[in-house]
Amino acid sequence: MLFENTSCNAELGFVDLSSNLLTGHLPSCLSDSKDAVFLYRKNCLTTGNENQNPLTFCRNEALAVGILPQRKKSKLPKVSLAFGIIGGIVGGIVLLGLIFMFVRRLNANKTINKPTTRSINFIHIEVTIRCK
Repeated sequence: MLFENTSCNAELGFVDLSSNLLTGHLPSCLSDSKDAVFLYRKNCLTTGNENQNPLTFCRNEALAVGILPQRKKSKLPKVSLAFGIIGGIVGGIVLLGLIFMFVRRLNANKTINKPTTRSINFIHIEVTIRCK
């Protein structure tokens, strides 16, 4: 429902209220302006304009349209997103574990083949004391 005393912004340049099943009076700020473009056809406004529908049309159409029931959004996108994130994290951890094991095995092979630099050789000295 539009009221005649509805205010408008002075910088308003274009308004299209067409086919909205509006009833009531066209606001004076919309009908008096010469600089702006206002479209309001196929409503049920009391403007005397031939492009308007009768008031009964807008009431019946509005009732026929009714209020659409809210559909529950599917949780599938959220669930698949959660599984994707969890799978990515688990996959990343597994990949890091495999890389760690590979590097560790590579380093272990190098240490086995390389002789140790700190090997200490014990010299066995046998001392024999003879008594006469």
